[in-house]
Amino acid sequence: MTVHEERKQLVYWWIEKAQRSYESAQSEFDAGRYDITVSRLYYSVFYAVAAVLTAMEKEQLLKKHSAVRAAFHLNMVKTMVVPKKYGSLYDKLFEARHRADYQPMVEFESTIVQDYLTDAKDFLECMVVLAKEKC
Repeated sequence: MTVHEERKQLVYWWIEKAQRSYESAQSEFDAGRYDITVSRLYYSVFYAVAAVLTAMEKEQLLKKHSAVRAAFHLNMVKTMVVPKKYGSLYDKLFEARHRADYQPMVEFESTIVQDYLTDAKDFLECMVVLAKEKC
């Protein structure tokens, strides 16, 4: 297998992982577990960005969540490859996931989490198209 084929395989692996995380988030939302929904949504967008960064041959940036966040803003948001609203969504989910995972007794409103679900679906669709174009 060539390096290009290996990279493409890895991109598709990240995409699949992003999609599974989104599906998990939807299930958690349906069950009323909004903190877990937020966490799964964050990982969905994180994995989708990882797919694009891998397709862009920048997978060395995947070592830390903060590095992925910075690389996303630098390589995709600031360069207007993706709409600024996706940068904002990524940041909101980054912070919300941190609260959901580490803050005791945190609660999220269902309407806000529903909006996150809708926006994350659009984000994911955009990243999948972008990742496939780049590899």
